[in-house]
Amino acid sequence: MEASLLLNRSDLGKIKDISKKNPIESCGVCCSDGVFELKNIAKNPCCFFIVDPDEYLYLIKNKNILYFWHSHVFGSERPSEYDILTSQEAQLNSLIYSCVTDSFSFFSYKSVKLVYFSV
Repeated sequence: MEASLLLNRSDLGKIKDISKKNPIESCGVCCSDGVFELKNIAKNPCCFFIVDPDEYLYLIKNKNILYFWHSHVFGSERPSEYDILTSQEAQLNSLIYSCVTDSFSFFSYKSVKLVYFSV
């Protein structure tokens, strides 16, 4: 599915707001019915994210997940190798918001394409 069909200003605004309020990497999923924040259980959540597996399993069973999202608190919106691998293994597109640059990146795991943008 094309990124333009998955992304809307309202959801992007919510992701920005959640990310700017947290001193750690925020993470979650965007579903057909909205944005959901998930608990970051990483040992070093300022620089890394791991979603809470119970919250994630609940959403997989009960929602139509469109893409993962997370923030980069100290870096750019460029995905790390880990970010790309996570997206590919989960077979979900990935959105990253940078609190530093106030910009996004969107990675499509199927086409292996990366798009950078701001709103």
